[in-house]
Amino acid sequence: MRRMTTISAEQGLVDFAKKAAEYMEKSPRTTTFGDLEPGTFLAIRWGLGDDCLLVVKLDDDFHPLNFQQAIPRGDKSVDGLPEMPYREHELEGSR
Repeated sequence: MRRMTTISAEQGLVDFAKKAAEYMEKSPRTTTFGDLEPGTFLAIRWGLGDDCLLVVKLDDDFHPLNFQQAIPRGDKSVDGLPEMPYREHELEGSR
């Protein structure tokens, strides 16, 4: 599906995604951001590295938008736990 838009029409969505990313960067265990009211945006932490945001709008016509690598990962760990490997060959002892 294609849709036509302008940058100014999407600015509210981009501003919300930035605000959600900043909040989640400061709160690594937070998985959602937003209100659960009709017509509002909801951001969900997403992706293998937990650094993406899936943004949905709570209405029937909105198509979800995934902002990749939106949340800065800093030391790439959460609460001192090491970053999870992405490929099978990186797992210890796997063959």
